[in-house]
Amino acid sequence: MNPSPHIQRLVDKGYDVEIIQDRWLLLKRVPYLNKDLEIRYGSLVSDIEMSGNDVKVNLSNHPIYFIGEQPYRIDGVKLNPNNSNRIELLPGLFVDFYYSYKLDRPYTDYFEKMSHYVHIFSKHAISKDPSVTFNVGSLTIVPDNLPFRYSDCNSASPEGIVLMQKFLEMKIGIIGLGGTGSYILDFISKTPVKEIHLFDGDYLHNKNAFRSPGAVSIDDLKNIQRKTDYYEKEYSRIHENIISHSEFIKPENLNILDQLSFVFISIDKSEVKKMIVEYLESKKIGFIDVGMGIQIVEGAILGVLRTTLSTEDERDHVHKKQRIKFGENPNNEYSSLPQIAELNGLNAAFAVIKWKKLIGFYHDREMEYHSQYLLPNNKIINNDYKP
Repeated sequence: MNPSPHIQRLVDKGYDVEIIQDRWLLLKRVPYLNKDLEIRYGSLVSDIEMSGNDVKVNLSNHPIYFIGEQPYRIDGVKLNPNNSNRIELLPGLFVDFYYSYKLDRPYTDYFEKMSHYVHIFSKHAISKDPSVTFNVGSLTIVPDNLPFRYSDCNSASPEGIVLMQKFLEMKIGIIGLGGTGSYILDFISKTPVKEIHLFDGDYLHNKNAFRSPGAVSIDDLKNIQRKTDYYEKEYSRIHENIISHSEFIKPENLNILDQLSFVFISIDKSEVKKMIVEYLESKKIGFIDVGMGIQIVEGAILGVLRTTLSTEDERDHVHKKQRIKFGENPNNEYSSLPQIAELNGLNAAFAVIKWKKLIGFYHDREMEYHSQYLLPNNKIINNDYKP
């Protein structure tokens, strides 16, 4: 990240500036007085709001954190913080106090905000010793370790950082990039998983454009291309590690699944699905299989959306209870229906939520391994609870 002009102004004024992972702005060596009115040096920490790959101006957030002892004024009165709980913003980045000083308007930019707070703390130290200085004029940028093309500003809180760690080493596979699979990709691409592998040997057609997120251009439809290649190009705009496998899964290439941490299966072909399921089970890889049973009855659509989880801890329900059907369903009219993208998106959301529960991102009090959403009843039925 190149420093924005208002960040560069802080450096030019002599501040020791550090930007950590496009999330936190630190001003170090800020002079202040401790309780004995001795001169000490602390650090001011502000969250950063990003606009694309640049630091945003016209800030909405005015508070800062302080690292150091309790600051005092020259007359011995505390600079009372709004909060004095020591917290860890990032691994190794601890802050001691939280201050909130507003202007009568939003801060114009980070130069104005940080300069204002520096004045509040340092003027008392300078009153005691006018020779006190913070002139360093340096800028350090610690890069983000998340696999995104630009900063995910909403995850900058301490709680958000802890939650994001749950994803970092995962390699996710999505088998089938039709309606539901493409929505699964859309949701997973916003998580900092290490890699996202796409598996589908089919080509991008008009019907896919109406059952997938976003808006496929007419030029992309005219340009004959594999679905995985198209989605790799599109979602590489946000996630750095989207990997296209533009081939169908078959016995001779099953081993490409070995590297994966978890797999989403969104395909209709029963024999292929059975082969994939049995292989993932043999490799002790967890997966979620999704499916729809859709019909037209009396001039309207009814149906069921299914989400089935399988992990090393619980597999029996898949086979003994036949939660995943490996035979053709003659009553399923999905392929001949008008576009039902909202059902594809809902089925994908159920699957991704279940996966996020599995890894501890969401609480899971039911711990069901199989669920069905009944469209006409607007009802969810859970089955096969973890023993």
